[in-house]
Amino acid sequence: SFDIPGGITEASSGNYVFAGFNSNALPPFYSNVVELDVSGNVVWAKNYTSGLVLEISDIKTLSTGDYIVSGASAEATLMNLDALGNMNWGFEYGFLTATSSYTSRVKATSDGGYVVAGSVKGYDPGGTVSSGDSSNIYIFKTNSSGTALWKKVLFVDVDNDHSVNDVAEVADGYIFVGRVSESGVVNNEEGDGIILKTDFNGVIQWFLKYGDAGIHEEFNSAETLSNGEVLIGGNYLGRGPEPN
Repeated sequence: SFDIPGGITEASSGNYVFAGFNSNALPPFYSNVVELDVSGNVVWAKNYTSGLVLEISDIKTLSTGDYIVSGASAEATLMNLDALGNMNWGFEYGFLTATSSYTSRVKATSDGGYVVAGSVKGYDPGGTVSSGDSSNIYIFKTNSSGTALWKKVLFVDVDNDHSVNDVAEVADGYIFVGRVSESGVVNNEEGDGIILKTDFNGVIQWFLKYGDAGIHEEFNSAETLSNGEVLIGGNYLGRGPEPN
């Protein structure tokens, strides 16, 4: 077995808390969160084997000293942990009409809730979309207690995989960043970076793609700056010249 990291954050004490999950060939499967002091000594370590979160993708420190953790089992999940890693609450946010759903990043919002970026696989509520094993963009918002306020799935194409990797809050809504597969491409190696803007209720206001044919471009991170602008980072993998 081996451990896969899923995020790191600075604790209110100045220590470091990292999260991840254990990948075994056979059960039990579990996720873990560990606090280290500044010298790397373990302060506490917790395993979560209840089945709620088997893969942790992100962890953030809250103003209260608690932690918000995103991840997945078969469904997208959130956990709220106290300063010692004990679970305050945890919920799943999937669909009966989907194969599975997953979270990439979670951010605390100015209203005290949480907004999440991720993907959903096999979502076909009307039985009219031949989605196969493809994933589509999935975003959702909760209140401070983890109750879902809205959930949105964005269909870009039924072929291959599309997802959002991070989210940032701006003055009038949220900016999500990620990738979509290039139209007509039969594998996941080539895609375009995307930026998606919603209002605070998850209503899509605009959607932009950035990329060149035959090249993989993807946005992985989004951070709101002090001036209200959003700094976006990503990666570029292709056979052509480097972008300007």
